[in-house]
Amino acid sequence: MQGEKLNLFICFTPLQILISQEIIKTYHSDEFELLVLKDHKNKKLDFYIKNFHPKPKSVKVIEFKQFANIIERMKINFSIYKFAKNKKYQNIFFANWTAIGLWIVLNTLKFQNFYTFDDGAANITNYDQIFSSFKNRSFKAKIVYVIKKFVFKFSDFDNEYITKNSKMHYTIFENLKNVFNNTKFIKLFDFDDFSDTKNKKVVKIFLGQPIYESNLSKNKALIENLIDKFKIDFYMPHPREEYKIKNVNYIKTDLIIEDYIINEIKKDSSIKYEIYGFFSTSLFILSNMNCLNLNAIYIDNQSEIRCFKNLYEIMKNLGINIIEFEQI
Repeated sequence: MQGEKLNLFICFTPLQILISQEIIKTYHSDEFELLVLKDHKNKKLDFYIKNFHPKPKSVKVIEFKQFANIIERMKINFSIYKFAKNKKYQNIFFANWTAIGLWIVLNTLKFQNFYTFDDGAANITNYDQIFSSFKNRSFKAKIVYVIKKFVFKFSDFDNEYITKNSKMHYTIFENLKNVFNNTKFIKLFDFDDFSDTKNKKVVKIFLGQPIYESNLSKNKALIENLIDKFKIDFYMPHPREEYKIKNVNYIKTDLIIEDYIINEIKKDSSIKYEIYGFFSTSLFILSNMNCLNLNAIYIDNQSEIRCFKNLYEIMKNLGINIIEFEQI
């Protein structure tokens, strides 16, 4: 059993790793362990785990597949349950408050307090499905939920309980309404040293994003169309991508786009970067970097994009250029 002064940070993405590091440096410097629930396709996560600073007392990585079948998902949940059983912590910190795998951890661990932090743009999104009640789920989803609840005996922790009872929520979105009410801002990147100048060479980068999770060929076709339309120079794929986008140079790096852009500008400040994407969290973060030209693509006849229209309104207010299409 762990000592009561030990903290636990639970992460799913490189961004969450960076947020956790900043929370530790700024607010919570006690000894801690790191639990990473890793999508097997997310290779960049390995780099950020390896470079986590300050160093954790221990690191546990549990891999999963985004679209695993029910047997595979149950195995993953048992791995989480096995890790968490009989552990005791003073504080735990996590982001993915809607993930059932996380609820299993929370109901298995012993801890005094729990804190939350942003899971990207999801925290400033007003889509009702995050808080949809059990009665509105599909029949299949209800059955899976009941089985998991019976097997892993989670009851107290769900999305509504977590948002109401988090001791403090750490956010990377300053002065923006959050799903959580009790928030404290943390600054991840220092963009103050980067200023805009005229007559620079322009380099265009497109950020990959899984808009159509259930139809990847459609996702690929859409991105290839936009890359051709805007004459994109480089493509930063989403960590879960397995398809290959044609007619564009790939950015090959272990870094997420924010770290990559900072490094590239430090190496050559004569380049003006134009960044294109949909509603990626990275666009929100990079909006604080005045030397960039940021563009968010909105397609009105695509429900998968239209349901996030409020994010485009926020991006517009942040000075991000919204490129609108009726259809494409």
